[in-house]
Amino acid sequence: MEQRQLGSLTVSAVAVGCQTFGAPLRPGAVDEVVGAALDAGITFFDTADVEGGGLAEELLGRALRRRQADAVVGTKVGAPGTARPGLSGGHPTWVREAVHASLQRLGRERIDVLQLHHHDPAVPLADTVGAAAGLVREGLVGELGCSGYPADVVAPLAALAAHEGTPLRVCQLRHSLLVRSPALREACARAGVAITPFHPLEGGVLTGKYAPGAPWPAGSRLARATPHRAARWLHPGALEAVAELDRFARAQLGRSVLDLALGWLLSDPLVVAVPVGVTSPAQVRAAVAAAGRRLDATTRQALDDLLAGQGFPLAVEPVTSA
Repeated sequence: MEQRQLGSLTVSAVAVGCQTFGAPLRPGAVDEVVGAALDAGITFFDTADVEGGGLAEELLGRALRRRQADAVVGTKVGAPGTARPGLSGGHPTWVREAVHASLQRLGRERIDVLQLHHHDPAVPLADTVGAAAGLVREGLVGELGCSGYPADVVAPLAALAAHEGTPLRVCQLRHSLLVRSPALREACARAGVAITPFHPLEGGVLTGKYAPGAPWPAGSRLARATPHRAARWLHPGALEAVAELDRFARAQLGRSVLDLALGWLLSDPLVVAVPVGVTSPAQVRAAVAAAGRRLDATTRQALDDLLAGQGFPLAVEPVTSA
């Protein structure tokens, strides 16, 4: 597994996204997935305090209890609705309280990568950053990042973090072969901030497991999702576009659409790691195998041309704070 630099940290190019921990994965299954990931060379685990109301952090901590030194753990605090009454997600008091709670659930002395989870316009940005920077200076946090921040806030956020002596290292954004956030990606590039994508496989759509007109496989993410949640991944024409991408991958490259999806992300020079949601050791191994294949500029352009020829409009996420 390729290792990359995220500030002072060395992280695997593929990370385990822990949103499946707790639901549907129960403790024993989480242990199996985490063990398989570490054995395959994955060192980076990406979670958030909002996932399962903290259960994902707790299960990750339990699974790592004998191998904490082998893992780089990132979590997020400050999502809307998570703060205690009287505070909001970006309030300095809540940032500190949330980090201490995450540390306890994870069973760790330090959060390696802390990502501020969504911009809180009710709190001065300098106050939020100041609280996070203080945690870095205390040794409770290694590197700073953000997740779900709009494009027009990335530059001031990065500037404030730099002023505090704790550079903004990474930003998590919606970024995949099918869904782009071009203004946000460009804002990160200008600020010198690496990116990690969320929904990199679009709820499993980019694995090829869902066929147009066919029922969803039992237990799959779309089968478990509410119609509202599923709609976030099932953009009009998405399944047809993925079927065409899979045909192209197999005929032209001898690969699968999963290879294309991960190879496209990992050949982006801004992407430091791709957190993949997995539910079994087999999915861990498939992601590791697919991540070993990169795409050159010609192939990347051919994929965009193919999507354009299919009439698939690459969906674009909202990117401003307005």
